[in-house]
Amino acid sequence: MKLRGIMWVISPLLALQSILGVLQLLDAFLVTCYPMVHRATTYREFSLGFSLTPALIILMLIILAYLITRKMYVVILISAYVLILLYFFKGPDVSVAFTSLMLLGVALLDSRRFQDYFTWLLALLTVFEGAALIHWILLPLGIVSPFAWFADLEFSLFYVAAKLAPLLVLPLMFMWVLRPLLRWGLGRVRNYVKVI
Repeated sequence: MKLRGIMWVISPLLALQSILGVLQLLDAFLVTCYPMVHRATTYREFSLGFSLTPALIILMLIILAYLITRKMYVVILISAYVLILLYFFKGPDVSVAFTSLMLLGVALLDSRRFQDYFTWLLALLTVFEGAALIHWILLPLGIVSPFAWFADLEFSLFYVAAKLAPLLVLPLMFMWVLRPLLRWGLGRVRNYVKVI
């Protein structure tokens, strides 16, 4: 009964952590995009303007507390090792964002609450898109919008994701080849797991 109450809280936190972690990674790696503004292509770096590391640390500590209740001490040690290793090579922003996304995946696989996670993820993205929509509706009316930051972030994310579009289309185009290969590969993995 107590774990069910924790899971009700964990699903929205995992969704929030995934959004903030991806945004922090994009910001830390200074991903570039080339948006077209007024029929001219411009150079733009993805930048939030602030660090999400403190929020990610708080969310990561909550997920660590969940993993401690599940007695997943090896995962906690591995995540601490990854955090320290990435801290020395890439800095605190990348290390905290990557470790929080890693812990997110472990907690999601452990809890098996995929439907709740995706429901909360889509709800949070809907709120984000709604705030950007309010800005785009108020913009032609000449009203100053408090949601301009959301619209700018949406603009940047659109052009950053545009680079991935060909990679996302290729698997769909060749699914007729991938489907039998995936079925064969998953069958081999299942047989290997049964042997162990």
